Amino acid sequence: MKVGDLVQRKIRDEYYLRQADIQQKKRLGIGIVVSKYRDGDPEHPCVIVYYSKVGASYGIAESLLEVI
Repeated sequence: MKVGDLVQRKIRDEYYLRQADIQQKKRLGIGIVVSKYRDGDPEHPCVIVYYSKVGASYGIAESLLEVI
């Protein structure tokens, strides 16, 4: 994943996680990666994504997104 990629929320397999993923994917739509960074404990790759549908940017782990 790199800056400029179009991304959307990945739908995970576990039922209790899947429902939240689906709702977030519908609410936010497609976004564009505007920056990358490392964060968390343990540290992992994260990105800032701008979602034009809601006019906001959010930080999220790369592993929760898929490039489209």
